[in-house]
Amino acid sequence: MTLTKEYLPILVAIIAASLAYLYAKRNNKLNNFYAQVKESLEGILGSMYFDLRIIFQIEDEVEKDYEVQKWFNKHGHIKMSLFKLGDLNLINSYLDLEKEYRKLKNRTQKDQKAFYINLERFYSNLDKHYWNSFQSLYNDYNWFNTVLNRPFPVKIALELAKHLQNFSQLIFYLSTFTIFFGIYFRLLKEFGVSEKNIFWIPIDFITMAIQLAAFSIMLIVFTDLFLPGNSKWLEVFEKVGNFILSPVKKLIKILKR
Repeated sequence: MTLTKEYLPILVAIIAASLAYLYAKRNNKLNNFYAQVKESLEGILGSMYFDLRIIFQIEDEVEKDYEVQKWFNKHGHIKMSLFKLGDLNLINSYLDLEKEYRKLKNRTQKDQKAFYINLERFYSNLDKHYWNSFQSLYNDYNWFNTVLNRPFPVKIALELAKHLQNFSQLIFYLSTFTIFFGIYFRLLKEFGVSEKNIFWIPIDFITMAIQLAAFSIMLIVFTDLFLPGNSKWLEVFEKVGNFILSPVKKLIKILKR
């Protein structure tokens, strides 16, 4: 016991230092990720995606073939930047597609049809990758754009509502996890599949998890009414905020006289 007390501060210091190191490392990786995503969206990914999107809107076959040729010529010169797509499957798909296109000259109409099917498949994957990258970078854009332009009481209320919703979501996931495994292991024992009580979860605990899950759903729905996306509630919230701020501002003006 004495030995534990002596080494406890050292152990706490080591754990704290390790957590700080891991947190800093994670932040650096996250910042690098955002920088890479931004560069990809502004560069090869955005160029590939929007050029191909315009191509598939062309109805004239001759014009479409010409634009496809331009598309390959444009991106064929920047192969060194293909890694910025950030997806190995997309890179390999593009290289295979380019190889297929270069062999397409003097081929049958059947070969050309097969090529356009593969090109559409590549475009579909490119579309998903582009918008996933976009969401990763701008996921909180609307949130900050809404919150930062609101009165101070509204900012505080919205931040609290968001944290409460995140906490409610965590409680919901933990509760459903407990309910699922609680019922699962009870069924195993009920049907004689397992007689061990290693993962036995008491029925009272499962009941409490069900109540917590229901309560967390109510909180999620309730807080969602006040978060950006529901303009009606946001306007009500803003009016309340202005109502609170108005007398405070008047009081400050009086005191400054």
